[in-house]
Amino acid sequence: MDGHREQSAARFGTGLDALRSTAEHEISVAREKLSMRRAKVESFVLEKPFQALGLALVTGVALGWLLKKR
Repeated sequence: MDGHREQSAARFGTGLDALRSTAEHEISVAREKLSMRRAKVESFVLEKPFQALGLALVTGVALGWLLKKR
């Protein structure tokens, strides 16, 4: 019976290690994508500040209108 428990624990531990490895990889990929998108937003704001301001204004008004309806 103890051998069965040890085998189950070993398989469970291996599964957790694989899950942890996958999660760490996905987090790394997400951070990289976020970093790239942040750089794109920053360059857009620096290159076209008035368009960025207008976009922020329209977004804020739209969100305010949608949230007010609730």
